[in-house]
Amino acid sequence: MRKNSLSHDFNLLAPYYDRGVKFLLFPFGGESKLRKQMVSFLKCENLRKGSKILEIGCGTGSNLKALDKGCPEYFELVGLDLSGPMVEEARKKKFTSRVKFILGDAAQMPFSDESFESVLAAFTLHEMLKEVRLKAVSELHRILKIRGCALIVDFSYTKTFIGKALFALLKLIESKEALEFAYEGSDPLFSQFNFVKKEEKSLLFGLIKVSVYYKIN
Repeated sequence: MRKNSLSHDFNLLAPYYDRGVKFLLFPFGGESKLRKQMVSFLKCENLRKGSKILEIGCGTGSNLKALDKGCPEYFELVGLDLSGPMVEEARKKKFTSRVKFILGDAAQMPFSDESFESVLAAFTLHEMLKEVRLKAVSELHRILKIRGCALIVDFSYTKTFIGKALFALLKLIESKEALEFAYEGSDPLFSQFNFVKKEEKSLLFGLIKVSVYYKIN
C-alpha cells in the first residue's frame, strides 16, 4: 500500500495518537469502555484452543491490549500495520508472549490462505482509498478460514441529534472517501466476497457501527 493510500499520515501521528484518542473519547465514558464494548463482539463460532486472531491496522495496539486481557490465554493475537512508528508505539506496551506485531500491508497480507479464525478492523477501512479498501477486504477473505468472522468497527452516518452533530465534526477531519464509506457502510463491500452479516450494533449515538460478518465460502 503506497504512502498516500491512507487519509492521514500515521507516521507523524504515532507519538500523539493514544493521547488524542483518550482526549476525544473522555466525554463519552472513556477509551477503555468503548474498546471493551467493541471486542466483546468477538465471539466467533469457530474460536477454540489455538485459534489465531488478527487485527489489521492495529495502530498502537490498544485494541490488542484489550483482547490480551479479555480473551482466553490459548488464543494467538497478531497485529498488522503499515506504519512503522505506530508499530513501534505498540511494542512499547506490555503484552503477554502470545501477542506479536508485524509491519505489513492490509492490501497484500504476508499470511497464507485460511490462516486465521477471526479478523478485527477497527476504524481502519475508512482510512483507505476505495481501490485499496477493496483489495484489503479481498485479502481478509483469503486469510480467513471458512466460518471465520470479521469484526468491523467504523464510523457511520446517523440521524440521531447528537450523532449528526458528531458526524459534522467528523467532516472537518476526514477525507471525502472516508465520509463516503461512512454513508455507505460496510455491507456493500463485504457482500462482494461471500460474507454474511450475523450481528450489528451502534455505539456512541450511532456514530460508530459494529458489524460481525462470517465467511461462508
